[in-house]
Amino acid sequence: MTNKLFVGGFPYETTQEQLTELFKTCGTVKSVKILTDRETGRSRGISFVEMSSETEAKAAIDKLNGTNLGTRKIFVTEARPPEKRPAGGPAGRPSGGGYGGGQDAPPTDDPPRRSFAERKKKWADKKKWERKSGGGKPRDDDEDRFRNKRDFEQDWD
Repeated sequence: MTNKLFVGGFPYETTQEQLTELFKTCGTVKSVKILTDRETGRSRGISFVEMSSETEAKAAIDKLNGTNLGTRKIFVTEARPPEKRPAGGPAGRPSGGGYGGGQDAPPTDDPPRRSFAERKKKWADKKKWERKSGGGKPRDDDEDRFRNKRDFEQDWD
């Protein structure tokens, strides 16, 4: 067992001083770290408390786990080391794109996707071809040979 504890479920308004006072009843408190929301800065209601020894940490778990702090029931457990998570964006996919960050995508046999400019040019070429060919409809051989009535009449004679 380690001397670091995970504490959860306490009210958002709880301060480090209040947690320190609570855990002092079980022994010497080395540090208290309350985790806050990145965007709002508000407490997330969870923290890590480090006691000076393993026996004090065990005593804190036995004494404080399941007790009420303010209006909420807290839970106290042994802190686990952080789990290894896959790098990248949602669902473990590499975040790539944007302004950097994340890992490179694993190599695949798929051809690379064309850039926006290449796709735009290809689309414009397709539209040009459709205009020249009459909307993409198959053309009759006569239409290819005769551009106007005079050409048709000359060929007929």
